[in-house]
Amino acid sequence: MIEFITDHDEATRANRIVYGPTADAALLGPDASRPRLTALLGARSDPVVALSHGDHRGPMDQAGEPAFDATTLATAPARPVWVWACHTGTRFGQQAAQNGWTWWGYTGAVSAPGAGEDELPILRGAFAVAVAAFKRGGSPAAAEEAVVALEVAVRRIQEALDELGGGASQESYLFLLHLWDRLRVWFPGAGAHVNHPRASKPLLFP
Repeated sequence: MIEFITDHDEATRANRIVYGPTADAALLGPDASRPRLTALLGARSDPVVALSHGDHRGPMDQAGEPAFDATTLATAPARPVWVWACHTGTRFGQQAAQNGWTWWGYTGAVSAPGAGEDELPILRGAFAVAVAAFKRGGSPAAAEEAVVALEVAVRRIQEALDELGGGASQESYLFLLHLWDRLRVWFPGAGAHVNHPRASKPLLFP
């Protein structure tokens, strides 16, 4: 597994803390640059997990530049990618799939987790269940099952937040909701993305 995690502001720092990098091939903070990622994609065939900011150009690197540009999509060996970043699961996800990539991204804006002292131990499991769904979802049918299972797992985490008695931030509740509700999965050759059957309707600015 290749992990690509930026860390240059409050939101990306919270992502990194809650995720807790574990891979042997991890590009973190200043090392999360497009050149380093491009080199690693050429050297290894592993799936990618990325956490960063994003827009319709895809996920951004530490310097705010697109981490996966059109050249990367066209020339690097295609593989499954899960990206926790705003606006990376609609137009860009479709573009990635057209180039042979399996792309798990998010439509619209997504909320970074809260970083309250009481929240962190609870939230640390959230990215883990999202990545577990990504690993299980190797086909459109399997992906839909995995996204449904993700919602169930996330709701258990939400119940644990509820037990804090008002001590959890609104950002953390939105974070947990967005993990499954705004997830969009694109497979090569598919005419449409996979999402949770009860996912919110498409946003005005996806």
